[in-house]
Amino acid sequence: SATLRWRPGPHWRSETSLEHDEVELPSGAFTATVLRERLGFAWSPAMRLDAFVQYNDLAELWGMNVRFNWIYRPGADLFVVWNQTWDAPGVSELRHRDRQLIVKFTYLYQR
Repeated sequence: SATLRWRPGPHWRSETSLEHDEVELPSGAFTATVLRERLGFAWSPAMRLDAFVQYNDLAELWGMNVRFNWIYRPGADLFVVWNQTWDAPGVSELRHRDRQLIVKFTYLYQR
């Protein structure tokens, strides 16, 4: 496996990793390669956007997760998350598999 991390400034971060496994089991052998990319941007300590993309060649699957987080006051925040996966028998043959939008809002009630 190999990982490359890069922080071009105080607001940006990036991480690319590649993992290659050659596995031998009593039931059979297989090889899997997983490529991952993480990107992040923080407008401030209270507001950030993160993205994660992954490809698994054994499962022939691409996945993506994008998350926005805003802490509008201590103990109270908003999350908006988008998840999507694609079947990927070939790069030019992507087929939508799953999509999901999640919104989470928390509010801390104080007396």
